[in-house]
Amino acid sequence: MPQEKQSTLLDLNYRNSRPFRTFLRIFKPERKNVIIAYVVLAIKHSPALFLPVIIGNVINAVIYRGPDTFHSILLNSIFILVLLFQNIFTHTMFVKYLSKANRSVEHNLRYALVKRMQELSIAFHNNFESGRLQTKVLRDAESVEILSRQIANAVFTGLLNVVFALVATIIYNWIVALFFVLTVPLAVLITKFFQSRMAQTNKEYRTQLEIMSARVNEMVQMIPITRAHAVEDIEIKQMSKQLQKVKEKGMKLDVLNAVFGASS
Repeated sequence: MPQEKQSTLLDLNYRNSRPFRTFLRIFKPERKNVIIAYVVLAIKHSPALFLPVIIGNVINAVIYRGPDTFHSILLNSIFILVLLFQNIFTHTMFVKYLSKANRSVEHNLRYALVKRMQELSIAFHNNFESGRLQTKVLRDAESVEILSRQIANAVFTGLLNVVFALVATIIYNWIVALFFVLTVPLAVLITKFFQSRMAQTNKEYRTQLEIMSARVNEMVQMIPITRAHAVEDIEIKQMSKQLQKVKEKGMKLDVLNAVFGASS
């Protein structure tokens, strides 16, 4: 089965215009583990969804005292404890199944890259720095795994919060729910506004990172020659310039991500 998964990745046609579709196709062989992980995550995240409602019930029971006040507070308190303690088991299960999917995809991607590099022509390897290839095997495969975790922990939980808040608000007061509905187009516009800028900035950062990796690899191989000709200072200055470029592109990407996150 692993060989089939790796072969599928080798035959995958990547399209720059549809990166998310490619991302989903990469995880297709692991869909069972992903589905289990997301179901468990929804259960794990339930305290964040229900706690405001439960606390509201307790406050109402205290303010509007009645014959069943103690009974209501006791039931809500037990419900809170159950929700909190289930987090121990569900968090472990969520990490287990998501990690199983992520690590399998990460392994299969690296295998596919290594196999493809062995199949490419000598002319290609003569014109492409080995350091950049190393970055793709090490860092780019790792980036896919990081993106998968971010989607689960940020995007999916955010959607759960929005859906639950909207449903709860409609039940309690549909007029207030209209406010949430009106914010949806604004959120879409903000995402569209930042999408191309973030993609371009991320591409520039990755390019500089690959160049840096290639330079480091070349520098290590050339150390005996540079030491023999006493040109270490020149090599250090060249590396310093490249490291500065990586730093600047990285800071630009971080700031843009921060602005997008705050705006959202």
